[in-house]
Amino acid sequence: MLGGGTPSLGVRLLGDLRTVFGDSEHMLTVSILEALNGIDEAPWGDLRGKPLDFRGLSRRLSKYDVHPHTVRIGSVVGKGYSRADLGDPWRRYLEPECNRVTAGSDERVKREEGVSEQSDLALDTPRKGSVTSVTSDTGPNGTANCDHCREYRPTFHVGTYLLCRTCADERAALVAS
Repeated sequence: MLGGGTPSLGVRLLGDLRTVFGDSEHMLTVSILEALNGIDEAPWGDLRGKPLDFRGLSRRLSKYDVHPHTVRIGSVVGKGYSRADLGDPWRRYLEPECNRVTAGSDERVKREEGVSEQSDLALDTPRKGSVTSVTSDTGPNGTANCDHCREYRPTFHVGTYLLCRTCADERAALVAS
């Protein structure tokens, strides 16, 4: 969860979904529910005395503009969710996984993060001031458009750039390697 502390139930759901999805591009809702309800330390098996169901999952994910749709997994067709639909909420509400921004990152992670094959952050040489000189933006609530991903998020000055936390961390990893 971004910002530390105990995550809300919605953010916890996003994190558990990222774990459940693993490398899958699509999952049927029934498979997602079986996996979520099977996580011992998670609350999904007992929400107000009942396990999380189709309607509850759909309602909770709709807050993140993620909705079930028809997916095909091999020869099976049914209602489910796609990794592509969850990528934006995962970027916005969850910390990047520790091994996600490396020189050997796989194509799936690049698609999820919105990083092109030749990221302009990787090609850009560090300017005066190192990546470690991160300071909070002085704008209202520290939000602005990130110079790299163009998302409107809390941003930080990194050298001469204004970057969101995800892009600043990516830049730091690329400069360090």
